[in-house]
Amino acid sequence: MNKLEHDLPSVVLVDMRMAAMDGVELATTFKTHPVYKNIPILAASGYSGGLTPERCFALGCDDFISTPFALPALETRLTNLLSVERLKTIRATSL
Repeated sequence: MNKLEHDLPSVVLVDMRMAAMDGVELATTFKTHPVYKNIPILAASGYSGGLTPERCFALGCDDFISTPFALPALETRLTNLLSVERLKTIRATSL
């Protein structure tokens, strides 16, 4: 994760069912870390293992997309997250 501090992503798309570090662990780590906590997370899951949208939001994810998903749906969700994040940045710098 230290490599991320040098080049922070604008948004993170995470498969909630990854093998090594699952999305639950990643979301929890990101949302409690002082450097990463404001990076929007788009959770992707097929609802297996109780990973509903509500559970993902409770973990701190900013949006949810069910798998499999169509590219236009992914593009819309990422665009929305980036637009919201950009507005937060503009507001924070204008205060």
